[in-house]
Amino acid sequence: MINHIEPDHASSIDKVMELAPDAMIYITEKGKKGLDRSFDTSKWKFKIVKTGESLSIGKYNLLFLGDPHAPLARFNGHVRQGGEAADFPRTPLDSISPTTARFDDEFVECASHAELDDAIVDYYANILMPFGKLIKNKIADIQKLGIEIDMIAPDHGIIWRSSPQKVIQDYLAMANGRAALRVAIIYDTMWHSTERMTIPLMQGIKDEGVDCKVIKLRPHR
Repeated sequence: MINHIEPDHASSIDKVMELAPDAMIYITEKGKKGLDRSFDTSKWKFKIVKTGESLSIGKYNLLFLGDPHAPLARFNGHVRQGGEAADFPRTPLDSISPTTARFDDEFVECASHAELDDAIVDYYANILMPFGKLIKNKIADIQKLGIEIDMIAPDHGIIWRSSPQKVIQDYLAMANGRAALRVAIIYDTMWHSTERMTIPLMQGIKDEGVDCKVIKLRPHR
């Protein structure tokens, strides 16, 4: 199965196919077109999958769902055994977390819940914000299936095993445009007069109960 065709995930697929030339690649139609642009796929075997189709791999079943990251749409797989389910999203529900921790509870032990929240926000803000509506629709599709997700293993970032519903709710909140009320004062100054102006501005904002951060531009150029 291929659910991510960019070079950071799929650049060695040609080497894999040299070792296993009879392997069947399960992928969406858009995903195959993406591979065709980067590799000679004429001798490879493909099975084009659509939303709602499933694949039995023994004691597990894979249920394919269209990926809401529209330009690179492939699929998500839900591995189910009895009442267990694990969600493998391609890009939605990802985070940016440069860490050796594999799971959310491990990350919190060596860092903090605040840093974990920042990792979710960073990824959404930098990668997925334009696709908020699509993400909401796809999460709704998963919820309609009634699958109880016990674990979320995204392509990027940590694996959610202790609180998988948290990342879903956080993504829904961001996709719905909810944000904490905060103010950033970004300034630079030559003779420090502008700098002196920021102090009463910051204090006035904080007096109203609003979080405020002051950033001097020069050190961050």
